[in-house]
Amino acid sequence: MADALVFDVGGTNLRAGRYSFATQQLVSISRKDTPNAWNTPSDVLPFEQLYKEMTLLSKELFEYDEPEVVTIGFPGPITPSGELLSTPTIWGERFKGSSSIIPRLKSFWPNSNVHVLNDISAAGYLLKDIYPEDFCVISVSSGIGSKLFINGKPYTGVMGRGGEIGHWVTDDSQEAPICDCGGKGHLGGICSGRGVLGFAKTQSMSNHADYQKSYVGKIHPDCQDILNETLVTAYLKGDAWTVSVIDKTARQLARAIALIHTTTGIELFIIIGGFSTALGETYRRSVADLAATFCWNLGQNWDEMVKIGPEGTEIGLAGAGRFSETVRKAIYENK
Repeated sequence: MADALVFDVGGTNLRAGRYSFATQQLVSISRKDTPNAWNTPSDVLPFEQLYKEMTLLSKELFEYDEPEVVTIGFPGPITPSGELLSTPTIWGERFKGSSSIIPRLKSFWPNSNVHVLNDISAAGYLLKDIYPEDFCVISVSSGIGSKLFINGKPYTGVMGRGGEIGHWVTDDSQEAPICDCGGKGHLGGICSGRGVLGFAKTQSMSNHADYQKSYVGKIHPDCQDILNETLVTAYLKGDAWTVSVIDKTARQLARAIALIHTTTGIELFIIIGGFSTALGETYRRSVADLAATFCWNLGQNWDEMVKIGPEGTEIGLAGAGRFSETVRKAIYENK
């Protein structure tokens, strides 16, 4: 029985895995840095470098055989016809949509059944086996993304634009931060990992005395040296300055969650992504408490409604594997 090759293409990390149809598990995983707008020279087309890294990972995982199915979880909205509309967490403003990306990806595995879907949708295919009810999955990582899963499938609308809450304007002030896409005041530019890092640097300059007294300030006297890893450590230690910074950004995420709840009636929100899972239970509780303040009280139990996704799991890769199972099943049913 042939296996599946699965990818989780993130703004920072590129992950690939070999998914066994026999055991319904990932049997091997490889990682590389994602070639993006921030680590690729301006005269180099970043997607060409991405193709190169993906094919190298493929050869590592399938050295002597070929995958039966290839599933690629890609950040950004994808239309039903296969057009990638935007992917700012990887290529920023250097990419404005293309109908050639997905056909090019498929060309690397001509003997395999290749599918490209949104990365958050891919993660949802694992979560739906854990949570049988309808839910909204929200990723807090390099960027912010979400997907509604209704009756076990992602709902993105007829043009595939749904779930891109990271590009909802939540701050329309003159001082609002710039998002990776070039927009201003977007949710992703405020409470993603990159957004929080930028906000922390801004806050350190506006109130430098408190910053210097903080755990982060003692580790990084120059605020331009602040790292997300340091922010996470300080937050988990209960450092007052860091908690204040992250809670201010979490407030905007909570506002978006409350809006989704009041418009759709969804009762379960699952937060995934490296940054949020690193912040853990304290962050989840803060988001849940804040969400309750942004809508009326009809007896909701926000502490039960907001959850952090499973720890120690390659959710994106495993979800792409589960999706690959549905592809394989359809192939054999149609034979």
